[in-house]
Parts: sequence; C-alpha cells; structure tokens
Amino acid sequence: MIVRYFFAFLVLLFSCSSLAATGLDSPPIAVCYSSINVSLSTAGDVTLQPEWLDAGSTDDTGIASLTLNEDYFTCADIGSHTVILTVEDLDGNTAICWSTVNIEDKLSPVLICNASIFVSVGADGTLDLTPSMLDAGSFDNCNVNLSIPPTTVTCSDVGGNFNLLLTGSDDSGNTNSCFTNVSVEDQMAPTARCKDSVRALSKSGRYKPNINHVDDGSFDNCGIALMSVDPPILFCSDLGPNDVTLFVQD
Repeated sequence: MIVRYFFAFLVLLFSCSSLAATGLDSPPIAVCYSSINVSLSTAGDVTLQPEWLDAGSTDDTGIASLTLNEDYFTCADIGSHTVILTVEDLDGNTAICWSTVNIEDKLSPVLICNASIFVSVGADGTLDLTPSMLDAGSFDNCNVNLSIPPTTVTCSDVGGNFNLLLTGSDDSGNTNSCFTNVSVEDQMAPTARCKDSVRALSKSGRYKPNINHVDDGSFDNCGIALMSVDPPILFCSDLGPNDVTLFVQD
C-alpha cells in the first residue's frame, strides 16, 4: 500500500513540471508606436533604428533582437512608409508590429551669395538677371531651387547699383535667402561706320570735315554721346585722298 502512494506522487510531480516548462515557451509581445516622424540628415539620408519604433515590446524569457524590414531612407523617400518591427526572444519565437514612418526634410537650404557683382547691358541695351549670377555655391541636403524677383536692367541703370534678394527653397518648403549688391555697367563699345566722301575746299582754301560727311550710321546700344573727326581741318596742301578718323563715344 505504501508503494502505490509513492508511485502516484512521482507521476503527479512529473506532470506538473512538464506544464511549467511549456508555459515558458510563449512568443514575445510586439508593441509599436502607431506613427513616428523621422528627419533626414544633412547628407540627405537616415537609417532607422528598431528602438525608434519599439513602444515596449516584452517577452517572458527576454528579447534577443529587434529588426526592421526596411531601415534606409533618402530624399527620394520623403513621405509615409509602413515599416514592420520583428521581435525575437531568446527561444527563437517571433512577433511583429508595424508603424507608419513619416520621412521628413526639416533642413533649410544653405544660401551663399556673391557679395557684389558687376553686370553689363547687352546689345539691345538690356539684361535679364538670373539666380546663377548671384549664387556662389548654395546647397541643400536634398535639392535647392533658386529664384530672384524678375529683374531687367537697362541703359538707364548704368552707373547705379542695388541689392537683389536670392531665395532658395527645397521640395519640402524649407527656404532661406541672401543678398547681392549689383552694379550695372555698359561694356559694349560703339560701332563706328564711315563713308567715303569727296569734298571741295572753300574759297579760303580749307575744308572743315563735317561729321555728317563721314558718319555712315554709327550706333551704340545705349546711344551715342559724342562724335568727332580728326583732322578737324584740311588745307590746300592736303589736296588728294586723306584719311579722316571718326571718333564715337557712348
């Protein structure tokens, strides 16, 4: 009778130990944030860390690893992405959860302007200024679009200067700006045109060349200020062909 009770006790003890061991082999509980916002770096990229998504995952034996199904994002990935977090425990059991990851660019462009520039009006007496004339190496971690207010300088601006604003914006709406001092010049020389002319000496024995006798349609982009000829007077001793120089100044 004693032997029978002892045997039954051993069987009961063995059965209870087996149930306890089975209870320790449960999968982890994966808990993720519903959404997170992540900003790109100055290099225009970011590598997600599993801990950024984890909101308190647990396991009764301990967590061995946290991994993501994708973790590298660049400027081309700006927007929302569903990222899966996998939680693995020390027994090799796994569980998953997911977060909406919003990839953002929060960095403003770096604007670098030339301190001052000199520009010259063109053949038509005007010049349309462009952002590249002001830019001295502006940049952004993703991209930068440069702009200036529509600006056309003319001959009336020659000799003057003004400050012009250069603005840079990226595709995420971040902006920055800087100024350049613009001085306007006219670097185009006039075009002088001469014609051959046959003239007679006056009764006094001399001839004073008239500009209209020499000029054949000289012109300048901003207008002619002064015209003169040399030599200014011809005498009897100059009978025959003579070279007369027409000077044109704008």
